[in-house]
Amino acid sequence: MKPDVSLIFVTCNSEVSAIAMVRSLVEESLIACGNIVPRVRSIYSWKGEVEEEEEVLVIIKTTDSMSNSVVSRIVTEHPYDTPEVLKVAVEGGCEPYLEWVRHTAKGKII
Repeated sequence: MKPDVSLIFVTCNSEVSAIAMVRSLVEESLIACGNIVPRVRSIYSWKGEVEEEEEVLVIIKTTDSMSNSVVSRIVTEHPYDTPEVLKVAVEGGCEPYLEWVRHTAKGKII
């Protein structure tokens, strides 16, 4: 059976922008939940240089059917030119929690 719940990992430049992004996605029922983890230290190579930044990590829970819309929305609205947006299929977990994600992240019916 194909996984129907996804995690999306995103780094943001500030807690304010992370909160705004998660709140908007939850209000539109595109995601069930987003956890905001402040003060993540990122060390990475960018354009031939080693960079080090303090960022905010966001862990998003959504359905696979909503995940492409969520990724597209984040990439479009993110302040970074090349944002870290990684989608990971959930292979298992607490079934009542997964069912809650499936029920909650289904997009607004217009």
